[in-house]
Amino acid sequence: MLSSAHHALRRNGRSAKNTNNSLAKLTMVVAVVEPLMTLPQIIQIWTTKDVHSLSSITWVLYVFASCIWLLYGLKIHNKALAITGALWTLVDAAIVVEILAWQ
Repeated sequence: MLSSAHHALRRNGRSAKNTNNSLAKLTMVVAVVEPLMTLPQIIQIWTTKDVHSLSSITWVLYVFASCIWLLYGLKIHNKALAITGALWTLVDAAIVVEILAWQ
């Protein structure tokens, strides 16, 4: 039995496949853009060298969690998950390096 949303898509001449394809493209954009949204924070830390309010434990745990998502994305062959995991690992690691450098 098809859902009412599926019927509405069919009536509008769009298939569920097109909707899934659009969502896949959007997911890829978010996978790249979301980690990059942290760059202003990295730049601010770099220029001010103010790390007093940052927890090194928290950011090390973020690196660990990002690595897990990266590995899982690679294991299940999910490109968006692997990309976002890799980018978050880099971003989080950059903040850890800054914390350690200016503590």
